Amino acid sequence: MFFPLWISSDEELRQRWPWFTMLLGVAMVVAQSYSQWYLGEGQQLALTYQFGAVPFAWHWYAPLTCTLLHDGWWHLCGNLLFLAVYGSALERYMGTWRMALIWVLGAYASLIMHLWTVSPMQ
Repeated sequence: MFFPLWISSDEELRQRWPWFTMLLGVAMVVAQSYSQWYLGEGQQLALTYQFGAVPFAWHWYAPLTCTLLHDGWWHLCGNLLFLAVYGSALERYMGTWRMALIWVLGAYASLIMHLWTVSPMQ
């Protein structure tokens, strides 16, 4: 595994602020903080079943909400690192609306692959 600290980009890309990427990162931290600090173990499980990627209990909003749920703080920190480096560069290059579209399409694609590959007995 590698840890990217920066990527090179031209001067024009540094002028835009990656709003969507930052908002997504804040939403992930808020969801993790709420789940870990304010919910009990049973409530966390109920949150996962309501908003996570659960086979045979699929909701239309699950791909969007399960991207905000993480298994722990280290999982969240790793995702935030990659989101900050690659997501902000991608948003600066493509623009906010295209970045949001890529996130939505990626969320649905990842949930479909997850549900397709996970065993129904889990």
